[in-house]
Amino acid sequence: MSEKIEYSMVPIKMADLASFIAAKKNMAVSDAICYLYNSEFVAKLYDEKSKWWYLDNETLYELMEQERRNNSVDFSAQKVQFVIFCIECYARKHRLSGLEVFVLFKEKGVLAFLRNHFEVLHTQGDAYILEEIESFLKNRKQK
Repeated sequence: MSEKIEYSMVPIKMADLASFIAAKKNMAVSDAICYLYNSEFVAKLYDEKSKWWYLDNETLYELMEQERRNNSVDFSAQKVQFVIFCIECYARKHRLSGLEVFVLFKEKGVLAFLRNHFEVLHTQGDAYILEEIESFLKNRKQK
C-alpha cells in the first residue's frame, strides 16, 4: 500500500511545530499540542496541493495565529461565566472532566448553541439548562 507523502511528513512537522509553539508562547509542549490540535489549521497541513508541510515553523505559526484571529469569537465576561458554568454542571452530572466536556461541546456545536441562546438560557436553572444541552446533543446524534 503506497501512502501519500503528507501522511509521513505531517506528523514530523507537527511535532516540530508543537515544540516551536511551546517556546514561542512559553508553555509546556503538551499544552502546545492541544493548542495546535484545537485549530482547523491542522487539516490544511494535509493539503496535497499546497504542500504546507514544507513551510518553516515561523511561517506556519504566523498562518495559524492569523487563522485564530480571523476565526475568533468574542465572548463577553457574562457569556464566558455561563459557558464555564454549563461545562462544569454537565461534567459533574456525567462524571467527566471539564476538559472532556469542553472538547465534546466544541465538537458537537454546543458552545455555539450556548452562545446563541444565552439570553434565554442564562436566566434558567441548571436542571433546565442541562436538559436543553442534552436535547441538543441528542438531536445532533440523530442527524
